[in-house]
Amino acid sequence: MAKRLQRPVAIQANSSSGCADYLAKAVSVLNEGLRKTGKPSRKMAGHGDLVRSLLLTMEGLYRGRIAGEDLRQALASIPKRFRPASLPDVLSPEEAWKLGVFFEGIERRRKGAAREVLSYLGSRFSAPRGAPPLPEIYALGQRAAGLMEKDSSWAEISRRICPDRGTGHTCGKACQDRIRSAAKSFVAN
Repeated sequence: MAKRLQRPVAIQANSSSGCADYLAKAVSVLNEGLRKTGKPSRKMAGHGDLVRSLLLTMEGLYRGRIAGEDLRQALASIPKRFRPASLPDVLSPEEAWKLGVFFEGIERRRKGAAREVLSYLGSRFSAPRGAPPLPEIYALGQRAAGLMEKDSSWAEISRRICPDRGTGHTCGKACQDRIRSAAKSFVAN
């Protein structure tokens, strides 16, 4: 059975020392492993130092030795690529947890489903491409789309709503194309 996300709860005093003990044990296991493998590469030693630093920071946090500015400094020393993503201001930890449970549930139903949902949301809420339409062209397109729903032809629509009519202008194919293009985003093909 897959692991389930646990609902976030405030860390209680009696569980803090248990967490700190586990973190201290993790540091000792890390040190032991690095010692037994011999001299590590510079990159591996750097990663080991980073993990050790993080574990010691978390241990100090649980034991109450690190707080406030010390914690900010410790987190600032972590390279950006290893930092956890911060929550957007509009998302509470409870809502973030609910999103995690939601995505875990749909991923459990079908592998790759969470990625599909994220892709859909990205396309659904992305900014439209291109320059924004001019307000008068936008209104012309909406009006033409409404007339198209009444089964009018583009020629009839262009003669009826062309902004240049009445100035000695005759609506032709160019007018129809311009109005059809303005209505394109409002009319289902």
